[in-house]
Amino acid sequence: VSILNYRKDGIPFWNSGRVLPIHADRSEPKLISHYMAIQQDVTIIQQTKRETATWNSTEVAMWLETVCLGEYAQMFISQEIDGKSLLLLEKEDLITLGISEDHIKFFM
Repeated sequence: VSILNYRKDGIPFWNSGRVLPIHADRSEPKLISHYMAIQQDVTIIQQTKRETATWNSTEVAMWLETVCLGEYAQMFISQEIDGKSLLLLEKEDLITLGISEDHIKFFM
């Protein structure tokens, strides 16, 4: 779930949240003792929801960060891979760029 929220200084930001159950004991998996809430600022994702082909290389790098592939962000910036180029990448191109086999699925 994404919610528009506001910082104390009034600046808006998008917040994504999840609530997960914490089970009391492995022997009693149906017994929930607590809930844990996790939230993440997803403002960048909301701002870049326009067509991927219009992203510049910095926005591609921000997308990589949000999908936990930040290790490749600097390379995409230095190679000037923008949204249009990103959409045209084939598996062989990703391998040449050094993207691991495990991570290629995020691009296909």
